Amino acid sequence: MTHRKAASDILIVDDDPLITQLLQELLRDEGYFCRVACNGGGALTAVARAAPAVLLLDYYMADLTGGDVLTRLRAHGHIFPVAIITASPEVVWPLLDTHTVCIPKPFNIDALLNWVDQQFEVKA
Repeated sequence: MTHRKAASDILIVDDDPLITQLLQELLRDEGYFCRVACNGGGALTAVARAAPAVLLLDYYMADLTGGDVLTRLRAHGHIFPVAIITASPEVVWPLLDTHTVCIPKPFNIDALLNWVDQQFEVKA
């Protein structure tokens, strides 16, 4: 399984440093390479530098919502799996498609890791 993960690039976007730290540690322990952005603008900049294989995106952030970020990324042709993490799943329903899922807060760590693993299994 580690051979798949060596080529992984996961961008974690959340304005809560405790959540980004938790996700980064969990995913690194599973063998994934992670980058972090602390807001929507940082996410757009990070993707412009190098598109990730997977994006974990908080919905409510101070500068841009996760919906704003996703809309801008899709408008620029970026199609990669996105998990929008939010305590208000109903706000993301219009954004869901074959490349975008909602992971409700509080999230189940095993379910999140399973979803991430599935994204890389499809590509392997």
